[in-house]
Parts: sequence; C-alpha cells; structure tokens
Amino acid sequence: MFQIQKHAQPGISLLYPSDNVDRSAFQHWSKNALADLAVDKLVKALCHGPAYEHSVREILVTLCSDPEIITYRQETLEDFIGNPEFAAKLAALLPLMERLRAYAGNRGMAHFWGV
Repeated sequence: MFQIQKHAQPGISLLYPSDNVDRSAFQHWSKNALADLAVDKLVKALCHGPAYEHSVREILVTLCSDPEIITYRQETLEDFIGNPEFAAKLAALLPLMERLRAYAGNRGMAHFWGV
C-alpha cells in the first residue's frame, strides 16, 4: 500500500541553488523605492492569484547580492528563455499544481507544499 512520508525531500527552487541559503544578509527596498517602482501593481500583474501576492512581493523586494545565487538565477532564466516549449508546458501545469497544493492543504499534507 502507498504510504506518505512525513518529511518530503528538499524541493527544487528556481530562486536558490540549495535549501541552505542564509537569507539574513538580504536587503530590502525602501518604502519610497517600492512606491516609485509601483511594486504593488507589478505584483498583481505577475500573480496567478491573490494567494501568491505575498510570496511574489517578497521575491521582488528582497535584494540578493550573493554572486552564487545571482548566477543560479541567471542560468535558470537562460534555461527558460532557451527552452520556450518547456517553459510553456511548465506554465500550463501551474493551475494543476495549485489544485494539488490546495488539496494537500485540505488533507493535512501541507508540509509537502510548504504551506
């Protein structure tokens, strides 16, 4: 019979090369800069739904100066740009992934999705 593990393996991140990232050194934009850049409008435009606004906002306002993380993110972006078919297929999976995430949260398995 299928058994669910209590602790899932570390996930794949498009933002960080590993799960062991020290985020305490990250900096954030000032309130004036956020207003000047209209970050709130950008967040709403980028979000798949309101449930993601906080996460997307945190990604946009957190400034990372770690060369390893910056390189990782650039390489990830290059992979998506260089493989538009893959990017489209992954984008098409997002609604299904959201439904699975919601289902897991409703069934007490939220730890699989970091909820």
